[in-house]
Amino acid sequence: MQTNIIKLSAPIFTALFVLALAFAFADFTILSLKAWIFVSIFAALVVGLILEPLPPAFIGVIAIAVAVLFKVGPAKSAAADANISSAAAINWGLTGFSNAVVWLIFASFMIGIGYANSGLGKRIALLLVKKLGKSTLGLGYAIAFADLILAPFIPSNAARSGGTIYPIATSIPAMFDSFPDKNPRKIGSYLAWVSLATTCISSSIFLTGQAPNPLALNLVSSAGVKVVDWMGWFLAFLPVGIILFAITPLLTYFIYPPEIKGSPEITKWASDELDKIGKITTKEIIMLCISIAALILWIGSKAFSINATTTAILVIIAMILCKIISWQDF
Repeated sequence: MQTNIIKLSAPIFTALFVLALAFAFADFTILSLKAWIFVSIFAALVVGLILEPLPPAFIGVIAIAVAVLFKVGPAKSAAADANISSAAAINWGLTGFSNAVVWLIFASFMIGIGYANSGLGKRIALLLVKKLGKSTLGLGYAIAFADLILAPFIPSNAARSGGTIYPIATSIPAMFDSFPDKNPRKIGSYLAWVSLATTCISSSIFLTGQAPNPLALNLVSSAGVKVVDWMGWFLAFLPVGIILFAITPLLTYFIYPPEIKGSPEITKWASDELDKIGKITTKEIIMLCISIAALILWIGSKAFSINATTTAILVIIAMILCKIISWQDF
């Protein structure tokens, strides 16, 4: 009973601390009172996301509710500030949920779940490890290519790396007794660094490589600047992207060399894992077809007059109808 009380009280006390922080700056007069409250709420939100006294999404909802209650957002001037209606305040508070890029970010994780549930992402990564994993350098390129192949289809490097690349990359060092706190230089550090660096590059090569890319275009477009489409983005970054992608595993190999240069155990492990998952399944084939269709729509967004977020939502619908992901996943 006492343990349950402690477990319950810990997040409550942390939440009270975060709430107190939100109003800590309210007496300052450098800015208007509401401006300081707005800054304070944002600071408290950041602290709350770090400490996590409650689920992060719920902390975000609390921040929105507090901002709406104090009507800190919609005002354009001091004169208008006094006349803000509750309807205007809540409309402002919920504006972000109508932003197409926010929905694209959400859809990105759903697509990542689709690759994980179908097993397609894992199969692609294991095939590359089997073919290129005889040497540690080749293994670095296998991880890089796996991420590059998935990048245009999964518009989130977090979903892509966390759901597919990370489980593969972290399974290999354990075979050589290489962990973050034990023998990291054997092979683990090299693979971790290559995974991190290459996903940043692949995220930059494709407009749909990560959600911040269309967000950046959206901000530029709202400022009245003409923006490029999917193919324009790809071609503009390609000359630099090819060079960065090609040299990153190699540079890492020389600058931060692994102690193990290669081992047949890696390719054998990948081969055994492929045997375990068996032949390609119907779900994987469907996921591949959906991905190709999505890529065609993303590349030809102007020709088809379909927004990237609309395509992502159509992908989610197709995955649910084909039972690749469930409504509960959504």
